[in-house]
Amino acid sequence: MLGNDRTDPTQQLWSLYATRKLSAVSRTSGIDLFYIGFTNTNATYEQGTGDEVRHTLGSRFFGSSGNWTWNHEGHFQFGTFAGGDILAWSIASDTTYTWATLPLKPYMELRANAISGDRNPNDHQLNSFNAMFPKGKYFGEIGLLGPRNLLNLHPIVGADLGDGWYLRGAAVFFWRQSLGDGIYDNPGNLVRASDGSRARYVGTSGEVVLGWEVVRGLTVEAAYSAFGAGPFIEQTGPAKTVHFVGTEVQLRF
Repeated sequence: MLGNDRTDPTQQLWSLYATRKLSAVSRTSGIDLFYIGFTNTNATYEQGTGDEVRHTLGSRFFGSSGNWTWNHEGHFQFGTFAGGDILAWSIASDTTYTWATLPLKPYMELRANAISGDRNPNDHQLNSFNAMFPKGKYFGEIGLLGPRNLLNLHPIVGADLGDGWYLRGAAVFFWRQSLGDGIYDNPGNLVRASDGSRARYVGTSGEVVLGWEVVRGLTVEAAYSAFGAGPFIEQTGPAKTVHFVGTEVQLRF
């Protein structure tokens, strides 16, 4: 059964976006410049709950040349939250090298993120970054953590097995960017408050994905992921290893 999501009167978003090719770098390279405005009358952070008005200025540099592909972004945010100021930021990078002439066309990819968290939940400035509406698999298949108050390294290796089949594996390492803030899930809900912990390392996840592109636009995948708790999780509550097994069918048109 198909239906429409209800509108949410507590949140509004508006934006401006511009892009330009950078032919001097490569035929596929370019740069984006954008502004995003966002309001939420019921925003919640470790600092508390209140009205949020947030402005994001950002840029993205993307492209490919030879065996290299890259996608790098930076964001600066300002505004107000619960009567105080917002000052937040994030940097994201994704760089891939493919051995296109070798059998199976193996590749190595490195994703890295630095995403600000709140320095002090008791002051009147909010430093937690808000990605607003991030994709569901922001840090991989298991999707336990969202892009807020994190330092992250995400190496990936993969190969083309032929006849539409592919295989990839990844490890993901998480640290808190600020010790004054907790960790959040993908929609932005507070999962663990800082609770006075001085531990920075959050945990490690690993995953393996086997996929098959049946026809152009139709893909089937099976995945296994596990997340192991680091010192911050162990110091602030339950810390069992989480296992995830999933399958999906994706149709693009």
